[in-house]
Amino acid sequence: MKSSVEVQIAKERARIRLELGKLNLEAEPLAFHGTEYILFCYGATPAFIEESWTNLEITDSEKAPDSSPHVPMPLDKVFLPSPGGIKKNAILFSGQKVSLSDQ
Repeated sequence: MKSSVEVQIAKERARIRLELGKLNLEAEPLAFHGTEYILFCYGATPAFIEESWTNLEITDSEKAPDSSPHVPMPLDKVFLPSPGGIKKNAILFSGQKVSLSDQ
C-alpha cells in the first residue's frame, strides 16, 4: 500500500507524452526525411528539463540503436503543462540511402 506521501508526489508529478506524426520518406532530392512530433506536458506541475535530444532511426531490431547522432532538442528548462503541446521535428539519420521501391 502506498503511503500518503507517495500518493501526493504521484498526484503532483509532471508527465510528458510524445505523439509521433507520419514518417516522411519521400524520395525527392533534398527532401526532409523524418517525422514531426508533439510533446505534451500534463499534470498539476511543470516539468523541469535537464537534458533533451532526439534520435530517429529505422531498424528491425528490438534493441534501440546507439549509432545515430544525438540531435539537441531545444526545450525551455521549465516545460509548462499545455493542452496544445509543442511541435518539433526529428530528422532521420542513416548510413544508408532512403529509397522507395516501385509498387
